[in-house]
Amino acid sequence: MNLRDTFRLVQADILAGNATIIKGPPGFGKTDMMAKVAKWLVQQHPGKRVGLSCFFMATQSSIGFTGLPWKGEMVVEGNRYTITDPAIPQWYIATDLATGERRPANLFDIVLLVIEEWGQGDAETKRAGAEVLRAGGTPPWYLPPGSPRIALTNVDARDGVTKEFDFVIGRRVERTVTPDVDVWIEDFADKPYEWQGKKWSVLPVTKAWAKQHPEILFEPKPEKQGPWCNPRTLTMGDRFVQVMTEMHGGKTPVNSSLFMEGLVGTIGMAATTSYVGHLQFQLELPHYEDVVKDPMGTPVPTKADLQMLMAYELAGRVKTPDLAQVIQYMSKKPGMPQDMAITFVSSLLRRDYKTIINEPPMQAWISKNAGLVSIIAGLAQ
Repeated sequence: MNLRDTFRLVQADILAGNATIIKGPPGFGKTDMMAKVAKWLVQQHPGKRVGLSCFFMATQSSIGFTGLPWKGEMVVEGNRYTITDPAIPQWYIATDLATGERRPANLFDIVLLVIEEWGQGDAETKRAGAEVLRAGGTPPWYLPPGSPRIALTNVDARDGVTKEFDFVIGRRVERTVTPDVDVWIEDFADKPYEWQGKKWSVLPVTKAWAKQHPEILFEPKPEKQGPWCNPRTLTMGDRFVQVMTEMHGGKTPVNSSLFMEGLVGTIGMAATTSYVGHLQFQLELPHYEDVVKDPMGTPVPTKADLQMLMAYELAGRVKTPDLAQVIQYMSKKPGMPQDMAITFVSSLLRRDYKTIINEPPMQAWISKNAGLVSIIAGLAQ
């Protein structure tokens, strides 16, 4: 199932109190989906203290789940007993999703526990973590009642995935992520995102290329280990292209061997060859300035792949004062097919729904396309 369907099942799992393990190849967006789960959890618990604990399984030992053994005392009926009093384990410290403050889980109303790279844990760590995953804790540390427990894992021994135990399998439900280019574009690539303290937007040409070549976007790992294309590495490559374009005065150096080598080291040779060819398509597109100056007189590309690229390009570049002219260009007859106009509007609204939706040109387009109102309404999410 794709990430969107997986998210719906995870919502049901959380409400049912079931622990979930989400499986899939690396780079498919499992980790990014946890931010969506956290946002939904906050909405489910208004006014409550909601925390997030992210525990990286591949670097942990069994003590990371049980807590470091410590000497303690217990007094019963006047008698003193020496006991093991474990320190607070790492997974029990959560980050407040409202304030960013870190504190023990018992100081929250609910905590989302995400165990990253579950499959890469060794046998002893998995044994120690089984009950934390199932029930949200192990004596004496327990998450607040109703706290979700989600484990993420890859599926391949080449990713370091180790043997799973049947007694662990019986303690959680399993969801497997499959590729879907439309979900990647609509739920991620069409929306601005933040990475390493900077805001980014996926290039229109990258989205158009992915739409045309989903078989490359989700290509299997190469038999000989090396870079390959998946949504995560393509997004890395997209940022690289943006920076290289900026370093070359706003022109993407598609004919530079150094530029090619940089992409090959990010998404592999096959994906690079195809993607750079798409970058060169941009040279055949009408200029944005020409569209704004003369929307009715500016030619529309005749090839389907160039039409799609133009739709994403305009959706990514259009400024509010130019909206009327760009919508006029995308809607003129004969010109762009209606599905490309819908692609343009959908991508534009995902980019900045609150700003664009109430602009008069957009309201006019919606009134002329009443049959698409339900589609537009869904973009507000």
